[in-house]
Amino acid sequence: MFSRPNALDSDYLIADYIEYLCLLKGNPVSSTDLRSLFSMSDDELNNNGIESSDDVSIDRLEEAMRECSSRSLLCQNRYPFEYNRIEMKNKNDVEDQYKEIYMFLLFVTRLDMNTQRMQNGEDATQIFEEICSIVAKEYFGSHAKSYVFGTAVSGTFRNKIDKLIENLHLDFQFKSPFGSTGRQKDGKLDIVAWIPFADRKDGQLIAFGQCKTGDNWENKLTELDPISFFKSYCTGSPYADVIRLFFVAESFGIYKWEERCNSGGILFDRTRIMEYLPSQIDSELLERIKKWNVEVLAVARRELD
Repeated sequence: MFSRPNALDSDYLIADYIEYLCLLKGNPVSSTDLRSLFSMSDDELNNNGIESSDDVSIDRLEEAMRECSSRSLLCQNRYPFEYNRIEMKNKNDVEDQYKEIYMFLLFVTRLDMNTQRMQNGEDATQIFEEICSIVAKEYFGSHAKSYVFGTAVSGTFRNKIDKLIENLHLDFQFKSPFGSTGRQKDGKLDIVAWIPFADRKDGQLIAFGQCKTGDNWENKLTELDPISFFKSYCTGSPYADVIRLFFVAESFGIYKWEERCNSGGILFDRTRIMEYLPSQIDSELLERIKKWNVEVLAVARRELD
């Protein structure tokens, strides 16, 4: 399910694989075990004899472990692993709910969500959208509200727009764009978050979010345009600008951070999602996450055997 990395892969992909090994084996993974992951010939490296494959392997491992260390700091006491330069292992004092969610985010980054998103009858993309909706609400504070708008929610597209207008207390109506086929699913909108006022008047903070699993999401960063969304499907637009949020399950350090934020809005990667999880996760959602994770681990262990 996870492809074995090599010394030419990114440090964050290698870090993901190291975490995966810890989860899969359920016991510590030694530094010797980790170095053996990247064993390859000098010809494969194509480095013109400048440095040996052993040198490159050690360098790549150190970079990957620095990435793991950074994740540990950013997730704080919610990161389920620890490394002491001798071994990488599961951390015992992390709350079960955080370990399950981190495991889930790791898996939905590296598995093929076209063919592997359904496990034990649970849909990973739907679960991810629900997690992102919770995180958005937590991020904007105690007065904020949020919900899932996307394709995971039942009902027609018009039903979803009517609910959006009602929730945001907007004096609009649904409209179908000229020439529309009427086959819209979610208009690229996955979650909505907002901070309402008691007066129920327009002019409030509204955020539209997209949620992407996998690691092939960069070309989706500019898909959601809130202004175009309202112009296309509503008879008016909010008085205040709508903030864009973009959620990904992947953790990728600072790689292209500025460009990606400029394209997608406020960017939530794996560590930011972990940071803004609430102190208590809904028990029904957590059980669905566990159910999905259990099947992924079972399949992975069968493949390992």
